[in-house]
Amino acid sequence: MGPMTAQLEAATACPGSYGKGAYPGYAGELLVHPLTGASYNANGARGKRYLLPAIFDPSKASCVMLV
Repeated sequence: MGPMTAQLEAATACPGSYGKGAYPGYAGELLVHPLTGASYNANGARGKRYLLPAIFDPSKASCVMLV
């Protein structure tokens, strides 16, 4: 992840991480839409589903996922 003093955007500090257990080449555990088979990790208004990246939490010094 680099030095703690390096400035990064919260979402760019965790590239490719979308769910628990993510590692390079594997996005992590995600929810799957039963009809389309599409992966997602966030529910929006009017039934919309989104795939949002993990966000870096400086208080934990680690990436935090929605799922």
